[in-house]
Amino acid sequence: MKSLSEYLYFLHPRLSTMYKADTDFVSVELFQTNDFKNLFGLLSAEGNLTRVEMQELQEQVLLLFVGIYSAVSNPSNGMCFPKSCSPEDINENYKVLTAKSFEDIIIDIMGNPINLLKTGNLTIETKAEDCFTRDNRSGMPEDYPFIVLLIYTIFSLIGCLTVIGTLLDLISPITEDEKIKPQTMKKRILMCFSAYTNGKHLLSTKSSGQDHFNCLNGMRFLSMTWVVLGHSFGSSLFTGRNLGEVLNLISGEGGIALEAVLNAFPSVDTFFFMSGSLTSFILFKEVEQADKDKTKHAIVLLLYYVHRYLRITIPYALVMGVIIAVLPYTFYGPSWSFTIKEAEDCSNYGWANLLYIQTFLESTKDSICMEVSWYLVDDMVFHWFSPIVMYPVFIAFLKTKSHIVGMLWWGFTMVCFTGGLFYMSYTTNQPPSRTHMVPGLDEDGYNLYVDFYEAPWVRYQPYLVGILLGYILHHTREKQVKINNAANILLWQAAFLAGFAVVYGLYGVRTQTMTHFSASIYNSFQRLAWSGALAWVIFSCAKGYGGVVNDLLSWSLFAPLARITFCTYLIHTNLLGMFTSSVLLSFPFDFSFWVSVWHFLGSLSISLTVGFFLSMFFESPSVRLEKLLIGSVLQGLIPNSGKHYKD
Repeated sequence: MKSLSEYLYFLHPRLSTMYKADTDFVSVELFQTNDFKNLFGLLSAEGNLTRVEMQELQEQVLLLFVGIYSAVSNPSNGMCFPKSCSPEDINENYKVLTAKSFEDIIIDIMGNPINLLKTGNLTIETKAEDCFTRDNRSGMPEDYPFIVLLIYTIFSLIGCLTVIGTLLDLISPITEDEKIKPQTMKKRILMCFSAYTNGKHLLSTKSSGQDHFNCLNGMRFLSMTWVVLGHSFGSSLFTGRNLGEVLNLISGEGGIALEAVLNAFPSVDTFFFMSGSLTSFILFKEVEQADKDKTKHAIVLLLYYVHRYLRITIPYALVMGVIIAVLPYTFYGPSWSFTIKEAEDCSNYGWANLLYIQTFLESTKDSICMEVSWYLVDDMVFHWFSPIVMYPVFIAFLKTKSHIVGMLWWGFTMVCFTGGLFYMSYTTNQPPSRTHMVPGLDEDGYNLYVDFYEAPWVRYQPYLVGILLGYILHHTREKQVKINNAANILLWQAAFLAGFAVVYGLYGVRTQTMTHFSASIYNSFQRLAWSGALAWVIFSCAKGYGGVVNDLLSWSLFAPLARITFCTYLIHTNLLGMFTSSVLLSFPFDFSFWVSVWHFLGSLSISLTVGFFLSMFFESPSVRLEKLLIGSVLQGLIPNSGKHYKD
């Protein structure tokens, strides 16, 4: 049997390590061992502890582990108290209950006083803003703020227009006279809000537009599903009591297949890549039609910015209105105050979000208003910046009738961003991903204002690869590209291996170490490899070499699902937060893999359902109205070009 000093030495470093939550806390196994019982038995046998002393020791150790658990996972559970109890009364009671957590225990063993571990600062408390009554579960004030009343007014107006447009659509179908003589602008505007037409369009399994790449539907929906999977898994990961099970999964015991969940970050890069591909493909076509007319070029460039801003911002602002004026009044639970804070931040700093600058400002540094909107910031920055890349590429081809100069400019841009990314990653000791804790590497070493994970200059590579693909698809449109079977198979293998290496290549790092240089190489080239693999998938599918992959991605069922991905993305984290705070944190919860699977399936279904209605009432009317106004102007200036402004 181990001596007492060996047991104390065994416990102390592991407990203190876990309390500090350092990188090696994943090795803690105390939650699954009988070392406490052995220690208590040893102390009782060798130290002749009295029953009272033994009880005090047990209470102390139990409080110790509650303190450790709080330091690591910050649990939050809902409890019921009499309405007459104030937050101060509750806190005072818990202060008395946990008083032992602030005291040292000194026991005498064979005449030698031993000072056992001090548990640390264990604080269990609540705040007035976190409490609510049965009569007012949301905790919101009875008087609506002006911004809430304004949002309700806008929603009411949209509702009225939707009713009018739907009735007009149903009771007055297009007549033969209207086919010859177009409808009035007033009627066309009202028809943009028709729930019947918008819903029918969203649910249609047919792709619209002659230049639509059907394989993008499957890629878009599957990527959105991957995003929800990663977020739903993360939302339930640290809400359970069995932290040891969670740490086992993160440390590699979940198997290599779980890497698709723990390393779901490439899913966002897929959207950057697709955005760059579609944007460049459309712009190259519009610029080509403008030919050498400088006025038309100016109009195309102006509408390039106006269209994108309106296309994204209108549904973005309306969903933000839901977060400000709807969710806080329908939400309750132990962490409902988080939703209240998000609504307040959106009210105070929403202007920065709608200007896409919130990640760059000191005033919005701690804002939690629509945290997923960092993606929109990056995508909009890419859109603003990319003509500097795309226009020289097009002009070089226009003047030289050769692709060499344009590709050199594109290659120079890619080298600059890749080299800069390696420099930032290496000099700031970045780990290969957020879910990998490597000794000597820490993402907090990045001292630039925008977070390394969200910084546009870190995320631009997939968009650049998308620009290249759009350029290639533009110059090969309506042309047959011949690829022999051997080259086709080789390229498919290369694409598969590149994608597989990006997602699953870090599995070994969970159980082994990784050099600083290797982590920087991974950070510098993982997005390039991932987007390059996707580029081949889209190109081969577009040119008839996709085979079964193209059949899957072009499945007609993906068409309606792909149309609602934007609104689903905007709202899904809020729905996850509502479920987590109202259910998972309201009751004692034990994390398990299968519970997370059901959590994901439910979250995805609800998110898609809500996303459909948001798309039908917010996104579709705004898109149709924007196309009606902007597209008609563009059509008058550059014939046959307005139809290309479709996402």
